[in-house]
Amino acid sequence: MRTIFSLFFLTLLSAKVFAQTQIDYTFGEDGIVQTYLPFTTGCSGSILAIQPDEKILLGGYADVAGPLNHGWGIARYNSDGSLDASFGGYGTITVGFADEGMYTMSLLQNGKIAVEEWRGLENYLRIVNSEGLCDNGNLIPNEFILGYGMASTNDDNVILAGAIKNGIYYGFGLTRFKNTGGLDSSFGSNGIVLSKIDSNSWATCVSVLSDGRILAGGMSGTNTSSWDFTLTRYFSDGKTDSSFGTNGIVVTDIDSSDDHPFFLKVLSDSNIQLSGLFFTDSHYGVAVLRYKMNGEIDSVFFDNGKLIIPFDTVYFPIYSMAIQSDWKIIVGGTLGTSQNADFAIARYKTDGTLDSSFGGDGLITVDLSSNADFGNAVAIQSDGKILEAGEALDEFGLVRFLPELNIGIADLAIKPSSLFVYPNPIHESEILKYALTKDETLTLCLYDINGILVKTFFANETRRTGQHDEELHFGNLVAANYLLTLSNGKQQLSVKLVKL
Repeated sequence: MRTIFSLFFLTLLSAKVFAQTQIDYTFGEDGIVQTYLPFTTGCSGSILAIQPDEKILLGGYADVAGPLNHGWGIARYNSDGSLDASFGGYGTITVGFADEGMYTMSLLQNGKIAVEEWRGLENYLRIVNSEGLCDNGNLIPNEFILGYGMASTNDDNVILAGAIKNGIYYGFGLTRFKNTGGLDSSFGSNGIVLSKIDSNSWATCVSVLSDGRILAGGMSGTNTSSWDFTLTRYFSDGKTDSSFGTNGIVVTDIDSSDDHPFFLKVLSDSNIQLSGLFFTDSHYGVAVLRYKMNGEIDSVFFDNGKLIIPFDTVYFPIYSMAIQSDWKIIVGGTLGTSQNADFAIARYKTDGTLDSSFGGDGLITVDLSSNADFGNAVAIQSDGKILEAGEALDEFGLVRFLPELNIGIADLAIKPSSLFVYPNPIHESEILKYALTKDETLTLCLYDINGILVKTFFANETRRTGQHDEELHFGNLVAANYLLTLSNGKQQLSVKLVKL
């Protein structure tokens, strides 16, 4: 019995429908997941984290049913978008019976989850274990103003990075909590480290090196409208490591702009990557800086250690960003009015132009619900697939996108899988990419929507195990829907194509 497995059905109704061909339809329900948090009247996902086992964590704000109305929650998903019932019993936890809210969330090295919450007028660090059980929390010192970055040490202590107000200025602030609970008084001065950098400074991200030293990234400047990229390094006890940069500090200006770095990563070659957004009167974009481990700028990286991407066009407010391995930039946010907003995601090339290989024109919007949807966070999985999370009809919303329409494994001998052509709609000449798990004798044909053969690209030809790129010359096809079919004589895979 011959079975045709069709991946996509494309229409010409709108650009939005076309863009959604980039959605990963193997995830959730047609690429989309919506999650209700128990005991809430509404919730909004704002922070994404991906565990080493590829399970997905989504945390955010919640309106809790009851007199105090404020709380937070976390959902954990399996890699296919289904809720992980081993977490909290249902795949979710809800916290918020004492007027609480989530500032930030971070996955720790030991697999636990650290959450900074506000509780009334105080801030607490709370730890959630792998089963979803949450501790009562540790009070964060009052002088510590909002932690934005968290990291765990090799012995599972937790470091929180933010700002500390000291008189009339703000300085880089770090505080450390013991893995057994409570502030670690052996760190800095009674558990707190304050570094004054310029008139004002603010730590937004932190990382712990393998030798225990601590890197903190953030911004510093003479006023709150002229920030620069800033890095500091400390010994494990909180003392400044003066061998890094100048007296432990590195400050880098991006074209006299207002810089807001939020992402710090220590690369496999031990170089340091600090990235974020920058703003000038005429530009808005992303900056990625790479430093050597001693704090020197790595001059071999792009333009003297800097990848500066001023966006040619910005279609929506950017709330989050992520960097692909090929240095293309993913940005996420919301497009539309407050009553009719949709998730928005865009991909930019290193020259600042939208990448037309993503969704057809570089910009994708997704309407998750009948009401306004708000995209708040993006993340890239280890296989390159892209997640965007936020709020959809007062629930957590999550969408997964394919990085390119050129991945798939055609395992014709065992089970039919996916076949992709990129780009789609097609032009006169395109590339078909697929992988084989064993040697096959294949035929590739194009049919019209009525099943009439239009063209045979090759017939009964051997293709070896591995990745294949087939250049297909379609010629001057009439604008219509077509079916591209790859067959081994016993089974076949098909994908519907569009010629505009």
